[in-house]
Amino acid sequence: MRYLNQYEQNPELPRVASIQNPYNLLNRSFEVGLSEIALREDVPLLAYSPLAMGVLSGKYRHGAKPADSRLVLFERFQRYSKPKGMEAVERYAQIADEAGLTLTQLSLAFVTQ
Repeated sequence: MRYLNQYEQNPELPRVASIQNPYNLLNRSFEVGLSEIALREDVPLLAYSPLAMGVLSGKYRHGAKPADSRLVLFERFQRYSKPKGMEAVERYAQIADEAGLTLTQLSLAFVTQ
């Protein structure tokens, strides 16, 4: 039996254009709760914060805190810059380097694929 999505079942309903959720190499929670339904309902993801508030750009590597950067100006935004997150950033940077990419290129390629 083929699954009918909500638009096939109720064609008069307005169509959802996209889901905008945080999605990046450090935050993959979309995959746990929404990816299956988004696929079934043919609703694309508009990834929010694909570079994890700049953490996946590499500018905060090795303890760097650029003046006027978001994580300096807004200390409450530490979700991606905690020790485990920064450990993951270093590993992703190594993978990117081995592939001949920048950390930013690797991070954006992940989100778009």
